[in-house]
Amino acid sequence: MKIDMQERLRQELAAKTGSPSFHLPKDILFDREGNAHSVYLSDAAVTASMHKDPAAFEGWVLAIKTLLGESVCQNIEMSWDAPDDLGDKNYQRFLYRLIRFHRHVGWLTIAPACKSLLLASRVLKPDGSPVADSVFFIAGPSSSREMDFGAGMDSIAAQEEQYLGLLFSEHPSELLRALSWKGRMQQQLPAGLFEGTVSKSTQAFTGGKSAIDLWASDPDKGLALFELKTADNCKIGAISELFFYTCLIRDLANGLFRFKGDAKTEQSIRDAKAVSGFLVSSRIHPLLDNNTLFAVLNTAFAPQGMHFGYIEYDDDLHVKRVIPKP
Repeated sequence: MKIDMQERLRQELAAKTGSPSFHLPKDILFDREGNAHSVYLSDAAVTASMHKDPAAFEGWVLAIKTLLGESVCQNIEMSWDAPDDLGDKNYQRFLYRLIRFHRHVGWLTIAPACKSLLLASRVLKPDGSPVADSVFFIAGPSSSREMDFGAGMDSIAAQEEQYLGLLFSEHPSELLRALSWKGRMQQQLPAGLFEGTVSKSTQAFTGGKSAIDLWASDPDKGLALFELKTADNCKIGAISELFFYTCLIRDLANGLFRFKGDAKTEQSIRDAKAVSGFLVSSRIHPLLDNNTLFAVLNTAFAPQGMHFGYIEYDDDLHVKRVIPKP
């Protein structure tokens, strides 16, 4: 029955987007009874990297909710299988993302049997407050350079996105003008989270060398984060990455985390009135190419000082459109 529901849901989403060329991941099961949906993630899904389809629960639930509409999808209940290793760094990042998302998205509920699983988070309590007696640092530029976690980029897409970052940093006015944003464009805002001290052994999540591609600070609007994606790499998980990085930096601005690195960078973050995250790509996944999706995210998280959007560029790196319009 669940296999039939999977295909039915895929067909419904494909009809809404006009794009049948995507598949639902096998490590997530979707079901529906009336207008109540449920999403189940296997232990393989919750320990996968967040940019991969099985782990990207934010993208799937947002697509289902916003494309099918309230009459078909009133609420979504999430459940999952915990891995044997509760300290798995991808699982810890999953718990952080889920706690942050669930706290402010009223239509997403946690299955009763899974609520206690949130207690395994090393970073946040289920109510979103920090775990007591733990001090977490986001590594700053100098300390991240000193760490050697393995040389080189891990994929061709990552190399291409790094190159895109270089191009946009050399011509920053295109992105900033599209947002009516002031300030100076900067590269590589570190996003590795560490417990106690900064070292490979103290990474809270995977990606100790993670960094946000581009960022800019506007004294009136706050901080803008730009997550660059090539057309072939802008998958459903792109929204999960964007959500995670925006939450991480907002938590840093709010004082939940400390910063090791450049004092000027830290002050820009601390002073930010809001943190806005933008996907930047020449093409977006069809399930994410949806104004309502970003509107729903912004309605939920604007009171928390977070905003989300998408910037599409052409072959000449000129901005074609912005969602939502500034």
